[in-house]
Amino acid sequence: MEAVRALIITLYSSSLNLQVLGIPWSRARAIVISAAVTAVGSLAALFLTDFTTSLLSFLSLLIIVFAPWGGVFLADMLLRRCRYDSDALHAGSAGAYWYRSGYHPAGMAALLAGMAFAALTCDSELWTGPLVAPLGGADLTLLGSVVSGLAYWALARRRVPAYAPAAGVRPGRLTGLTAPAA
Repeated sequence: MEAVRALIITLYSSSLNLQVLGIPWSRARAIVISAAVTAVGSLAALFLTDFTTSLLSFLSLLIIVFAPWGGVFLADMLLRRCRYDSDALHAGSAGAYWYRSGYHPAGMAALLAGMAFAALTCDSELWTGPLVAPLGGADLTLLGSVVSGLAYWALARRRVPAYAPAAGVRPGRLTGLTAPAA
């Protein structure tokens, strides 16, 4: 029964993600499509391949995206000293974080640089980058976070101000959320 509850929550979240991406489907249609994709993927994992090997191979490729994303995220937090204007984060195109059509050019450039480095140095079952052999088989995928973080710092350090709260408001300790002054 616990697995059924977890599956329902997962399918609901998946359908929300499809709608957030801007796909103009109803929630019911998005859930049905998510369920179909999940069923096909599950059957393929059970009957066509070794599940553990497939899962580990897939997870090893996710680091190509998530390590550089983490580098950009951490560099941005350091540049802003962990202080963000929470109202501007939710203001959409009217907010200070909208940049160009919702994308920060320095962030995207840094992310792509880190992803390129990670892809070139990745050594997994599904993909082996062209620099792995010259590096003696070393997998330097995690260093994509360092590459993207340094690239973001170099591209955005003069353009990313730390949030300065209004008078009478002090920033929260870890999240940058604002709290009334005592």
